[in-house]
Amino acid sequence: MASVRMLYQFGFTLLELLTVIAVMAVLGGVVMSNYNVSVQVNARSQAAEYEMEQIRQSLLNFKQDNLIYPNQTSAADVGFLFEQGSLSQWNKDYGLGWRGPYMNGGDSGLVDIGDNLQLDGNGSPHQITSVTHRLQRAIPDPFIHVPVNNNSSVSLGNGCNDNSDNNQCLFDWRYVGDIGADNPHSNYGRPYLFFDLNDDSKARIVSMGVNGIYETNPDVNQPCKPSGDDIIKCLY
Repeated sequence: MASVRMLYQFGFTLLELLTVIAVMAVLGGVVMSNYNVSVQVNARSQAAEYEMEQIRQSLLNFKQDNLIYPNQTSAADVGFLFEQGSLSQWNKDYGLGWRGPYMNGGDSGLVDIGDNLQLDGNGSPHQITSVTHRLQRAIPDPFIHVPVNNNSSVSLGNGCNDNSDNNQCLFDWRYVGDIGADNPHSNYGRPYLFFDLNDDSKARIVSMGVNGIYETNPDVNQPCKPSGDDIIKCLY
């Protein structure tokens, strides 16, 4: 009888042990999953910092050669960095003029963003005010997101599927040379944003960060101070 009782106790203890091991395995899987997500986020954040520094150097080279930046069509538009220069645009006597392209590659393309965002950083790129499509040459950050519906700056929802019959999607990318009616790419980074380029005290590059939402409300005294998870790099 005693041996039966001991066997029963052993079996119960073994069951408890197996239960504990199973719980630990589940918790370990959760921890590893969260760890992997954290590693991926950190890697993409570091990639964004690196890319922003490369873009910053390209912008400074452009400014050194041309003294001023051209007028942008929007805060995402950096098509001037990819344009090919010519000998007639370069003054060898003064060492000034166009020596582009200032960037090669960078996985750039044409992005469609809202027209509410101003060149000083105010407004929202998630909102269409009057112009439906604002396709421009831009550079995507490493944080992959789907396109979103117009005016979805608070909640990205389930994304937006754009085609030639739907012009209400924002942050959808197309190849250089495409138009708004052409089919966009799916799942791409958000465009880097460029504000106050001709003001040395405020010129900055902004990534919308992990959540893909522009959250930075510029402080006139600290324009390079980030808000939310946005990543900001001052040019000077």
